[in-house]
Amino acid sequence: MSNTTKLPFFPLGIIAYPGELVNLHIFEPRYRELFTELENGELETFVIVPVLNGKLMSRGTELELTAVAKTYQSGEMDVTALGLKPVDIKGFSESLPNKLYAGGEVDYPNFTTSSGDLNITEKLRASCAELLIALSIHRPLPPVTSPCFSFEIGHRIGMSLDQEYTLLTIDDELDRQRYLLGAIRESLEAAKKTLDMKRKIQQNGHFRYLKSDF
Repeated sequence: MSNTTKLPFFPLGIIAYPGELVNLHIFEPRYRELFTELENGELETFVIVPVLNGKLMSRGTELELTAVAKTYQSGEMDVTALGLKPVDIKGFSESLPNKLYAGGEVDYPNFTTSSGDLNITEKLRASCAELLIALSIHRPLPPVTSPCFSFEIGHRIGMSLDQEYTLLTIDDELDRQRYLLGAIRESLEAAKKTLDMKRKIQQNGHFRYLKSDF
C-alpha cells in the first residue's frame, strides 16, 4: 500500500520540527492564498520544505495551522503552525493545478518518538543545561518524558542550519539524542575557549602578582 500523498509546500530557509510551534509572517500572494485556504478549512496541513544554500532539501515537516494572530488590510497574515511529522519530498511543482502555491508528493518515514534509554535522555538534558549555563542563557528545558525530546531542544543549543537539518533526517530518537550530545560537546568546547579568551582579555592591563621561576 502506497504511503505517498500530495501536499502544499512552503519552501523556507528554516527547519521546523515535529511538536514545535512556528510563528510566520505571510506576505507573498501565493502563500496568502495557501493560508487563507488553511484558515477556511479547505486544506488540513502543509509542508515547510527547508531551503539551504539555495537548494530545496529532500526532507521537510508537515504542519497544521493553529492560529491566525492577525490579518492585515493588505492581506498579509501573522500565523502560528504546529509541526506534526517529518516527510520525505518525492516530487515538487512550483504551483499546484489552479493554485498559486507550490506542492508535491511526500512519503512518511518511520520515525521513533522515544529513545528507549532514559539514561541517554537525562544525560542529554544535563549537557544542554550545562551549555546554557556556560553561555549565560536562562531558558527552561522540557522534561525528559517529552515525546521527541531531541526535537524539543533542537533549536536551543545554537546549531547551524545544516546541523538542524541533519537532526530532522535522523529517524530514530536514540540516534538523534546521540547526535545532539556530540553537537553539544563541540559547542561546550567552543564556549569554554571563548570564556578563557574573555578572562585573558580582562586580565590585560591589571597588576599581576607573578613569582619568578628563576
